Amino acid sequence: MILGRLAHGQSVVAAALALEFEVSEDAIRRDLRALAAEGRCRRVYGGALPLSKPTAPMAARMEEARDRKQALARKAASLVKLGQFVFLDSGARSIPASAACVDAPATLSLMQMNIDLGVLGACAVSSATGVSAYDLSDAAFKRALLAASRNHIVLVTNEKFAARAAHRVAELKDIDTFVVEHDAPPDALDELAAAGCALMTADRPS
Repeated sequence: MILGRLAHGQSVVAAALALEFEVSEDAIRRDLRALAAEGRCRRVYGGALPLSKPTAPMAARMEEARDRKQALARKAASLVKLGQFVFLDSGARSIPASAACVDAPATLSLMQMNIDLGVLGACAVSSATGVSAYDLSDAAFKRALLAASRNHIVLVTNEKFAARAAHRVAELKDIDTFVVEHDAPPDALDELAAAGCALMTADRPS
C-alpha cells in the first residue's frame, strides 16, 4: 500500500502511516528503509518521497504520442501572430542525453530576452499545485521563461493531469491559455475553468 502511494507521486509520513495501519513507527520506518534500499523511494526525515520521474532523451520523447502532440501543436500555432518572437520550451533536463540545456547560463540568457509568446511544456498540471516540473533546474528555467514572456501557453497531454511533480512552476492563473486534447478529462477541464484559465481544445488526431 505504501509503494502504491509513492507510485502515484504521494509523499508519506511515518507517524501518519503508523496511526493509519495501527502499527509502530519503527515498523513503518523499516518498510521505508527497505523500499529506499530497493530504489523505490527517497528517505527523508519523518517519511519518504517518491522518486522523480526520469526524463527520457529528446529523441525518445519526440516519438511518444506523436499524433496527439501534433494535434496540440497545430491548435497552439493558431495563436501565433505574424512578427511575434515565440520561445518553445522543450521541457528537458540539463543532461547531455536530453539534447537541451536548462542550466544556469541558459536561464540567465533567457532572462535577458523580450519574448512575445512563451510556450511551456508541463510535467504535471492540477488545480492544487498548478504547473509543475520533475526537475529543479527545469522548473527554474520555466519560471524564467514565464517572467520573460508577455503571454504564456501550456500544452497538456491527458496524462499530465494525473501526474505529480515535485517542483512548482506557476499557478494556473499565471497561464494565459491551456491547450488540451480533444478528450481531456472533464473534471480537469472544470478545474481549469474554475481557476479562470482560457482553454483551447485540439482536434482529434487524424
